Amino acid sequence: MASQMLRRAASALLVVISLGLVACHADDNDPKGQADELEDAVRREHAVGQLFSIFTARMAAAKGDRSAAPLKEFADQTIPQMVKAYLAHPEDNHNGLKMLQLMAEMRDVRALPALLKALEWQAEVSEDHAVTAATTMTVLDTPADKRGEVVAKIGA
Repeated sequence: MASQMLRRAASALLVVISLGLVACHADDNDPKGQADELEDAVRREHAVGQLFSIFTARMAAAKGDRSAAPLKEFADQTIPQMVKAYLAHPEDNHNGLKMLQLMAEMRDVRALPALLKALEWQAEVSEDHAVTAATTMTVLDTPADKRGEVVAKIGA
């Protein structure tokens, strides 16, 4: 009888722990939550994919108007985390490129630190990063105080 109660208690505890682990992940439609998961190597690929999906849906709803409130809100909630993750995890070449591609679509000057880092490319490893970054910089309104740094990085 006592062992049966102990087994039930252990089973109940496992269910609670399992539910807690599932609940720890961001909702698929929560851009801030997904951006926060970019720091987790296991969750990063899923998070980048979800961010692309959310951005695409919002862009379609805004009919391509990047100044629309839902897109500005999306950028505010995601750019800082994407830049941080890109800079902190250069070993994740695949997801890093996807983050750069999303930042390129967003055309937000706050992505500049990641774009500049992407210009420090290695042949056959990260040259797509550099191409994406350089192409993106052609459409950004780069602040005057950053133009010298941008020109120097592109020249290098």
